[in-house]
Amino acid sequence: MIAHDPPGGQRHPYPGATPFRTDDAAVFFGRTEESSRLTRLWPGRPLSILSGDTGSGKTSLLHAGVLPRLPHGRVGRVGRFVGGPVAALPSGHNPWTLSLLTSLAPTEPVGALAGMSLTDYVSRRLRREPGPLLVAVDQFEEFFLGGPYRAQFREPFVEELLDALDSNPELRLLLVVRESRRDDLGHYGALVSRADWLTLGPLSAEAAFEAIRRPAEATTRRFTPEAAAQLLDRLGGDAVEPVVLQVVCQWLWTRLSPTVQVIDPEHVFRLADSGTALARFVSTAITRVADAFGRDPVSIREWAVSAFADGHAAKQGTTETAGMSNPIVHALEDRHLLRSVLGDGMRLLHDDFRAALSRPLPVDSRGRPRRRLESAVTALAAGDLDGAERQAFHALEAAEVASIAEIHTLLGDIQIERSRAARAALAEADNAEERAYREEEARQHMNKALSWYRLALQCHADLAEPGAAGRMLSAIGQVMAQMGELSSAVRNLEEAKSLLPRDLALRTELARALWLTDHRSRAMTELDSVLRDEGDQLTALRARGEFNAEQGRAEDAMRDLRRVSSRTWPATRAARALALATLEQLAPAEAEREVDAIVAEGSTNGPALLYAARVETLGGDLGKAAELARQAIAATGPPLSPRQKESARRLLGYGHDR
Repeated sequence: MIAHDPPGGQRHPYPGATPFRTDDAAVFFGRTEESSRLTRLWPGRPLSILSGDTGSGKTSLLHAGVLPRLPHGRVGRVGRFVGGPVAALPSGHNPWTLSLLTSLAPTEPVGALAGMSLTDYVSRRLRREPGPLLVAVDQFEEFFLGGPYRAQFREPFVEELLDALDSNPELRLLLVVRESRRDDLGHYGALVSRADWLTLGPLSAEAAFEAIRRPAEATTRRFTPEAAAQLLDRLGGDAVEPVVLQVVCQWLWTRLSPTVQVIDPEHVFRLADSGTALARFVSTAITRVADAFGRDPVSIREWAVSAFADGHAAKQGTTETAGMSNPIVHALEDRHLLRSVLGDGMRLLHDDFRAALSRPLPVDSRGRPRRRLESAVTALAAGDLDGAERQAFHALEAAEVASIAEIHTLLGDIQIERSRAARAALAEADNAEERAYREEEARQHMNKALSWYRLALQCHADLAEPGAAGRMLSAIGQVMAQMGELSSAVRNLEEAKSLLPRDLALRTELARALWLTDHRSRAMTELDSVLRDEGDQLTALRARGEFNAEQGRAEDAMRDLRRVSSRTWPATRAARALALATLEQLAPAEAEREVDAIVAEGSTNGPALLYAARVETLGGDLGKAAELARQAIAATGPPLSPRQKESARRLLGYGHDR
């Protein structure tokens, strides 16, 4: 059967498995009640949660059912990987926060957003545009993926959500999440206890009938009531899965002759072959996932038949589900072939998919290198570093010249994530031998990252792309700074600045490198210049506040530090505590709480531990100051500069002399 384009070049009113967008509101039907409820709930409560099973239409409801009624609402994601290259971003940022902010404010410089907490962003938006600020986080189930490096930022991110809600009564936050993650979300009781919930289920028979008939009315065609009822019967009558309805309706629509104006029961009988439609949908999903992961699609289909032939669920393990790696299983769920059921496991989204799995698989190699690159980025965001690296190498084998630098950058980003994972494990190391092993592991991965970044830099230079070359030089410089190669770091960052003179975040990182190499006057001059260009550049305010606190200029430090949030950045929090202690404005009990929090949040952060040690010195506890100084000297994330180490050794001596 030939698939036809819609008459007159019209757009298809049935998007299939693709979510409805905001400009699809005219053809979005079947969720009138839910749209009205969420339109009232979201702006009426500080925190709301929309949950539903995979394929229930949560994203479609938000975009096509609610946003047209609340056009000022903003939608973001927390699971997007922000790289290109990741090492060029300001150090110490929370990856969940940055992912959300870059999706909420895609035109803002990424470097500036990396210096913000969610509270910073919300407060700034409300100053510019007073009134309720509606923020939705779609696909919040992504928050529960990611590797060990991202995992350590989950609690701080939830604290940011709570702080943003507490600090800004006009914030209205909506989390959109799969129902299967309800228990995981429940671990954050302080957040969830505040929420009002709306759970989305399948379509009722009446709603499904409307979802079949009404979209066609936006075109030159229409369903007869009998044809719509016949199609509804084929879909199961009651409790209809929205994604299945859309797939079958799209299949029928594309097979109608362009001359058909009225869709009658005969058309449904001849053309609405739900078995074939679902078989094509299932085959496409398997083929795309197999291609993205470099697997044989037949093997994935055979696994699905074996795992789900009896209609039961398959229990999910830590890394595999019924013998298949979880990244592939999650990709099949994202394509609506599978559904994770709370307390049950993974199962086929629809019973008719079992029959569909017996159909032959189509061959589709269109866009394969690009799909593999996209798959690598997705795997990296989910914490599957091995899978990300494998797909990046597959993409590199068939890449065009214009994509090679992008792939080299991604391979460098993967090595940076591996080094971060090693450093995350370092915090849990029980003995000196294990710590030394993790340190060396992290260093090796950073060296590999430098190799990939330099290859990408050469590609950008060959293609005469100065902006991209500047970002690569920034990444190289910051990796070198983390490795303690400070003079080389400064050289690369200065060269990057020559290519990107207006990049304020880059200039701030250059100032930090200058500070660490004891070019302190130049560092302060650079920060003053940044803040003349943009007076509320948060990363620069934070850096200048830290530097002034370290030098004992407490009042100058507090002028900057009062303007930024400090909870997310241990060194900033410690600098604030040091400045207040210097001004004798920090009570002993508060100082103790602050130091404990700084140590818990920044156990590998050399400057934060040094500032905390100085707070203890001002409070008279020289023994505790000496212990913190010892930890600061050993810290590597980031390490102390030579001058800071001298300061720490003096504190260590005070403790020993006691």
